[in-house]
Amino acid sequence: LVSRQPPPHHRGREVKLRYATQVSVAPPTFLVFSNFPGAVPAHYIRYIENSFRDRWGFFGTPIRIRFKQSREKRRA
Repeated sequence: LVSRQPPPHHRGREVKLRYATQVSVAPPTFLVFSNFPGAVPAHYIRYIENSFRDRWGFFGTPIRIRFKQSREKRRA
């Protein structure tokens, strides 16, 4: 998903989407962990929704996508 169309940069820095997990089923809700959760634009959120619909068949179902700050790995 991200390799086909990476998210746009935020203030010159790369927005990284670490991973996503489904946290609810009614309606399907996904939590996406990112280094800049508030910087993901609406058009890219729509792209993620449409990709989920195509991949897992959520046709006609509302999908919620939430973003949360991911923890940075500490470097030794």
